[in-house]
Amino acid sequence: IDFSETTYGVVKRVRVFDGWLNKIRASQGANTLSILDFGCGTGALVAVPLAVRGDHIHGVDFHEPSIVLARQRNAQRSNLSFGIETTAQLIERRMQYDVIICSEVLEHLYTPAETLQDFYKLLAPGGWLFITVPNGYGSYENLRRLEKRLNHFRPTAFLLDLARKFKVWLKRIKNAPKPATSDGANAEIGYLNSESGHVQFFRLDEIKNLFAESGFSLEITRGRTLLCGPYVDYLAILPLNHLFLKLNADIADHLPPRFAADWMFLLRKAE
Repeated sequence: IDFSETTYGVVKRVRVFDGWLNKIRASQGANTLSILDFGCGTGALVAVPLAVRGDHIHGVDFHEPSIVLARQRNAQRSNLSFGIETTAQLIERRMQYDVIICSEVLEHLYTPAETLQDFYKLLAPGGWLFITVPNGYGSYENLRRLEKRLNHFRPTAFLLDLARKFKVWLKRIKNAPKPATSDGANAEIGYLNSESGHVQFFRLDEIKNLFAESGFSLEITRGRTLLCGPYVDYLAILPLNHLFLKLNADIADHLPPRFAADWMFLLRKAE
């Protein structure tokens, strides 16, 4: 992994996915798996680090600049490919995958149930689905709501702007990466599409029902981080920030999932 942990748990996500993939390979007696990364962005935060195991990974995204950059950066990797494709096009081509990854995507879709139904068609029998979505009423979403309200007040907006400028300045003098975007990624390596906002705000029971209605059995539910979103990132640039980031990720595994800012789900295609 050539990027650092953030309050959004981007390193934790890759490590969790890698562990799940190792168990799937072992259970299937397979050396490699065929994987679809749906909504892959530039691929840098999920597809690329996972590809080092040798699995055949195909990333798709609607955002053309992200796919262009992904192809440029990974042109020499034979087990990694990217395309501007829809699930309908993949189904028409009769594609099938052992694993589908859909990370931080469903909250951007007006019809997530239709996308899950397409995943069911694209998965091989007994195939696996990795989903991550923000808690619709967790830290990230609640702080975004607070931020929108506070930005209407000029004194507050002025102070927040100063805080953002101080954060950028402090990162520069520490030779740190650029500030995290709303998906927890450096825009240069993660997701270039910052225009797509959230239109779904899931509760835990709601999304579990959505999975079941789409034909998936839920095997594992894990929290990703406890806190993330506006204002939390300022804590991550303080001294001993690595301890805060570790605690932020670790504590999400020990509290009830409803307290997590973001959820990670391991699902299996029901037969």
